[in-house]
Amino acid sequence: MFRPSGMKIYFVGGYHLTVYPEAALALAKEAAAKNKSEDIPTIAGHLANLPKANENRSRVVLVTQGSSPTVIAVSGTPGHKDIPVRKISAAEIIGTTGTGDAFAGGLLAGIVQQKSLETSVDMGNWLAHLGIQQVGPNYPLPRQSFTPV
Repeated sequence: MFRPSGMKIYFVGGYHLTVYPEAALALAKEAAAKNKSEDIPTIAGHLANLPKANENRSRVVLVTQGSSPTVIAVSGTPGHKDIPVRKISAAEIIGTTGTGDAFAGGLLAGIVQQKSLETSVDMGNWLAHLGIQQVGPNYPLPRQSFTPV
């Protein structure tokens, strides 16, 4: 495995995690051995508070985690918020293709409608929940309307 000295950041994209999980696990063990791993809310908080050019607006960091809550961290705001995801049984999961795009679409729909960030994330989680129960990225039929958790 390629291990450059002085590595400070470890990143594994979703595609590589699904195609070759052994490599991702080896990288995770390497990071843990060098004390580079922290919990997701802490990482989100660090990302939110990195320096930025436009200090007139807060930086918002969202981290989706599959069946675990979506983490929200906002620059200048202590702590984080967990937004629960919709419960789903393994038998209801048909495919994950397009699920991240569905989340992004629901999130942006909420933002465009000037919903709160929490409601917008819930809308993203809801649409991803519907999408995961379909083959490929389809809008589920019959048509459904968003209902908050």
